[in-house]
Amino acid sequence: LILNDNNLVELPKFNNPELVRFEAENNQIRELKEDISSLIKLEYLSVKNNALLKISNSIAAMQALTYLDISNNQLIELPTESC
Repeated sequence: LILNDNNLVELPKFNNPELVRFEAENNQIRELKEDISSLIKLEYLSVKNNALLKISNSIAAMQALTYLDISNNQLIELPTESC
C-alpha cells in the first residue's frame, strides 16, 4: 500500500493483517498510532518526510518488521521498547 505525496495528516485505520509493505512518505502525518501494531505481517514501513512527533510503543511488537524509515520528521523521542 503506497500513500505517498497525498498531504495526509493522519493514517487510515488499519484492518488488513496481510499487509507486508506500507509507505506514506511526504505527507503531514503527526503520529503513528497504536493500531499500526495490528499489521502483524508488515515487513517494510516508510513514513519519511512527515511531521511525526511521536511513534507508538506498539511498534516494538511488530516482529515481522525488518525495514523502518522515519527520517526527516520532527521526533522528540523514540519509544525505549523499540530501541
